[in-house]
Amino acid sequence: KSSRSVVPERRKGEGRVLELSDDDVQINYKALGSGAFCSVYPVHLRREKGSNGGEFDLDQRLALKRLRLAVVEDASALHDAVEDLAREADILADLNHENIIRLHGMTRCDDRDERLRDGTFFIVLDALADTLDSRLEKWSKKRKSRLQRCTPREAVVGRIQNVALGIAMGMEYLHSNHIIFRDLKPSNIGFDDSGRVKIFDFGLAQKCDVDPVSGSCRATGKVGTLRYMAPEVAEGNGVVYGLPADVFSFALLLWQIVTSRVPYEHEIPTTSTMIATPKPIPDHKRPSVKYVESWDLRALLKRGWAARPEERPTFRDVASELERFLAQTTKAEDGADDAIGLDSAHDSGFSISDEYNEALVPPSPAASVSPPSSPECDTGGSLLASPFPIDDEVAGKPSQRKGGVPSQVTMPPSFPSLRNPECGEKSSRSVV
Repeated sequence: KSSRSVVPERRKGEGRVLELSDDDVQINYKALGSGAFCSVYPVHLRREKGSNGGEFDLDQRLALKRLRLAVVEDASALHDAVEDLAREADILADLNHENIIRLHGMTRCDDRDERLRDGTFFIVLDALADTLDSRLEKWSKKRKSRLQRCTPREAVVGRIQNVALGIAMGMEYLHSNHIIFRDLKPSNIGFDDSGRVKIFDFGLAQKCDVDPVSGSCRATGKVGTLRYMAPEVAEGNGVVYGLPADVFSFALLLWQIVTSRVPYEHEIPTTSTMIATPKPIPDHKRPSVKYVESWDLRALLKRGWAARPEERPTFRDVASELERFLAQTTKAEDGADDAIGLDSAHDSGFSISDEYNEALVPPSPAASVSPPSSPECDTGGSLLASPFPIDDEVAGKPSQRKGGVPSQVTMPPSFPSLRNPECGEKSSRSVV
């Protein structure tokens, strides 16, 4: 397992949230986006220090989040909206992680209660350059235009390295602080200007009660987005659930990141986000793993969306598994480089033999799942990079970890394809 620290050290100047008044902010009212309760706007601060002494970089791009006017004027919605925004501010004020959106400032404490009631309370956050929702839409269009059934291996590696691993590490940090997110989905995942992945929108997040006997976290309430909702959350009726509910949501999100497909696309309309009385997803209904080539990733997905919460891994385990997957891919790529060097060292037309090809495939770890015989996208569990054209989405992306996987792998044309011919596009239907 990784020896990384869950709680990062604070950088100089961090850790203090600015207390701001209306005079401290200059708002551009061209909204960056809107949700059920709030709108987000570009904002600049007019001074370098908050009333509580906190310092701020005036050149940094920020975003201001406040309640929408329609919500303020709707008495039936205002109470819940105020609670969500206040909860988000309280939770974010205590967090500091590179994969969690940072709270820079909020309305002054002495104005808070009144401003919450009249709907003028605001918080100032990192400005994001893109969302995972937007990227997934582009990846889906690319997959369909290229008639791909399975995502190219190079793209899968890039997405895990630059997206999924960061989400898992951010969630590991939240869970270490006894915070359950409860709404993990593409529209709540963003990227800053440097491309670093950030978890945002903590309106449904909750600081869990900790069971004094078992030490486990406990929460209640039917909240979240149906498509990614764990069965125990959707069940409602006062059912107590814990941190594994987030792991279930992550498993569905990971499947979507790897496959460029929407889970339960035919069973749940894409316009269905919140639902008053959600029905739990039947235990035997899960997205098909036939669109995932790696047997290790298939095993991780199945553990993550297990019906029984106690059978799901922790996010520490999830992050370690993703790091192991990337490390195995690096090993395969290093083997490919050795093969290319051996080929160039022989001037007499030496060609890479079948025996040497086999040597390039890393041995299966003891913890990996032995692949059954299957005609669907059967790659034999190999992590060797495919000779298909490099996907441009993984080029030039910063690594989430030190000594990260190279973003591009070029294979010689003499390498045989490790893909099953059936991995071309087929009409398919995701099963709920």
